[in-house]
Amino acid sequence: MKKICLLLIVMSCLLMSGCTTSVKTTPNKEKTIDILIEKEVSKPEIEKPRTTITRILPKTYSSGEPLFVTLKVRPIPDITGVIIEEILPINWKITSATPAWMKYEDRAYKWLIFEKNLKEFEIKYEVTIPNKEKGIKEFNGIGVTFQEKNFPIEGDKFIKHN
Repeated sequence: MKKICLLLIVMSCLLMSGCTTSVKTTPNKEKTIDILIEKEVSKPEIEKPRTTITRILPKTYSSGEPLFVTLKVRPIPDITGVIIEEILPINWKITSATPAWMKYEDRAYKWLIFEKNLKEFEIKYEVTIPNKEKGIKEFNGIGVTFQEKNFPIEGDKFIKHN
């Protein structure tokens, strides 16, 4: 009787966990019980390659001093162009960039990079920080490709005063 109760408890637990069970008993042998457990496991989704832009900031900034920022762009194969839009903290200005930005609008600096088969590249820019600037500052940005639409710039987003 104990064995039957134990078997029923095991089967109940297996059924609640989404498993199917079958029980076979061997004729004339009360003590032999084989349990076959089958559970369908879904295949993990394979993540599609995607274009990434990663911002690299220094750990801190100093008021009135220049700041150097790098954007690392890693396009997926067959990308022919990417638009990068970078929004700096209020009153911060880019003084130089390689490659140069193409457009400035509503605090956003924009780069439009087009090539037949775009490869990995970097944008490096220098920022002028206003005097008497303090506190934690935030950078924001997006990338845009024809295939992937809008995606956020990854990496460093905040910088603090030293």
